[in-house]
Amino acid sequence: MSLDLKKQNRLSALRSKQSCATLSLDLNKQKRLSALRSKQSCATLSLDINKQKRLSALRSIQSCATLSLDLKKQKRLSASRSKESSATMSLDLIKQKRLSALRSKQLFPTLSLDLNK
Repeated sequence: MSLDLKKQNRLSALRSKQSCATLSLDLNKQKRLSALRSKQSCATLSLDINKQKRLSALRSIQSCATLSLDLKKQKRLSASRSKESSATMSLDLIKQKRLSALRSKQLFPTLSLDLNK
């Protein structure tokens, strides 16, 4: 029996050593895994930040492009409006000249009639 007890004690001591060793290995594994996870999360965070920077840069480029397009549109519209207004002004001048010519023609016959009296 004493031999059996010694064996059992040795076995239990071995088991406790093994369990301690596996516990420490498990802790090391957990530490490595957590370190890996934190590295991965940092990497994904930096990638996300880079993505955001690229997206914001793209958005600003797009907004600048749309702004310049809007300015070009406005310039074209103002140019076409000025052309239209100058065309209408010239038409108005032509109308005024015709009207004044008509008035003068109307005046001259009455003047000649008055002179004949």
